[in-house]
Amino acid sequence: MRNLLLTSLVIIFVSLASCGNGGDGRSGASSGSSSDSKSSSGSGSSASSNSAQTPVTITLGSGTTSSSLAKNFSAMSASIPSNITTITIKVSASDMTTIDQSVSVAGQSSVTTTLYVPNGSNRYFEVLALDSSSAVKYKGYTTSDLSGASVTLSISMKVSYTMTDYYPLDNTDRWQYYRTRTTSVGTDTGYEMDLVSGSETVNGITGKKLYLDIASGTGEYTVDSNGSTGFYRHKEHNLNTDSSGNNYYTDNVYSPPILFSLPYITESEQFSGTFTRTSTVESTGSSSTSTVTGNGQMQGLDNVTVSAGTFECLKFYYTFNNSDGSYGNLTWWYAKGVGIVKKTENRYLSGGSLDGSKTYALNYASINGTTYGTRVSDNSSASVNILYNSQDGTYKLQFTVNSDYISHISSASVSGRNVTNLGLHYQSYGSRLYYSARQSFGSTSPTAGDVYTFTINHNDGTSETLRDTVYALGVGVPTLVSPANNSTVTATPTFTWSAPATGCVSRYFIDVTDSSGQTVWGYLTPDATTTGITFNQDGTALYSLFTGGTYNWAVGANDDCNNQHNGTDNAAFSSKYSFTVR
Repeated sequence: MRNLLLTSLVIIFVSLASCGNGGDGRSGASSGSSSDSKSSSGSGSSASSNSAQTPVTITLGSGTTSSSLAKNFSAMSASIPSNITTITIKVSASDMTTIDQSVSVAGQSSVTTTLYVPNGSNRYFEVLALDSSSAVKYKGYTTSDLSGASVTLSISMKVSYTMTDYYPLDNTDRWQYYRTRTTSVGTDTGYEMDLVSGSETVNGITGKKLYLDIASGTGEYTVDSNGSTGFYRHKEHNLNTDSSGNNYYTDNVYSPPILFSLPYITESEQFSGTFTRTSTVESTGSSSTSTVTGNGQMQGLDNVTVSAGTFECLKFYYTFNNSDGSYGNLTWWYAKGVGIVKKTENRYLSGGSLDGSKTYALNYASINGTTYGTRVSDNSSASVNILYNSQDGTYKLQFTVNSDYISHISSASVSGRNVTNLGLHYQSYGSRLYYSARQSFGSTSPTAGDVYTFTINHNDGTSETLRDTVYALGVGVPTLVSPANNSTVTATPTFTWSAPATGCVSRYFIDVTDSSGQTVWGYLTPDATTTGITFNQDGTALYSLFTGGTYNWAVGANDDCNNQHNGTDNAAFSSKYSFTVR
């Protein structure tokens, strides 16, 4: 049997007097190479008894140092730092069972231990230094080939950052970003709220569901986990659009999951991996596979100022290459206790042309009950206005909620005189989107000065209360001129009317309906000077008028020509005239 020679591993602790708080400073430069994947199965002894092994003696603290090593460091400490109570040592490789050793060093200046490591290439040595609360304060790592021959390994112990501190994933955690998105069709900006809600098990691992841009209502989410083995992405649930404009959902599942960070990370540390992505169309069940190669690096500390505040961040840079030739890069900044406060993301087609880019800057976050920044609302507005119908002499109150981001609203209701929790309904009228409801008051005009309270619920779980006051109807009824009642016209009639005899008109609204009462075309004039218009001159009609079809038209006069009131104007509508298309 061949002789097994002793290999001595010397752990050198670099002086870290400038760190502060036991983990915010930086160590000297590292020696030894970095490792890609650092996860492996099993623990305990190395290999079976008939395998060739190298006894590795590990000296912690006052180990022997060579003059060549001394040249690499500006300052060294021969003893274990006083706040360190435990050292853990892990040795791993793809062809061996992982060795995990824990050594108590509390109150000691140096400790020596021996591990029996199977001979072979790319043995990865990782050393963690823990304090009394089991927090990892320092980390060192290197790789070495072992063949029984003597070799000296040096490991630089650098300040370590625990990724669970930098990317929280608790239920109800939420982040609001200001997003700038550029694609081939242009650039758009807006606010996006992401929310952690619920969990999902993917390939036997349970992760948290992070819903993306929840106000959009698309239901897109990722499944992420962040724990003792690292920060991983397991799945993406995406909304896609085909060439015909039809929407469909795809589930992208990664095996193994995409690694976004090691559990304990040091400055300049790199990692990489290759992942199989299985993409399944939700509606059909059809699937395809592709390969993704990813590389990541924690580039260092970086101070970042965004609307939510100024944060000291870990800056990560990622690259991903897909088997179809497309690729991308990401730069993410993580703040302790907050999560990602800034992101830049770029996608490229296989030919190298830019396919799209996004930037995100944190505006607001609510993390485990602590808030950062101020949440930007959706500029919601609520209004109540009187509608008078001269056809039957009745009055209604119309309640309307508008928003810069109307899709951010999940529900709305209103209460006040003769109205209790009246639900508002999502409406689409041409290019206008809003929530609205009406309450009939019969032949009695609603009372000016009455206040109505609106409750608006948002998709992100928040709500707001708005109020508006009824003001007196200040305009009379317009008179319809042409086409006359029960007349026959072409498919593109011109509608004319005359101004009310009383009141001050701000604008007119023309409403063309079919025999069932459905609006075929509605148009709001730009001002009060317009008293005639041709059907569908703005191109927004639901459909063209059919030959032989019977339709009705009416005109409403809006008041408040002097813009004395906020919200929607009151309106008085004419009687309906009927016409038939020839």
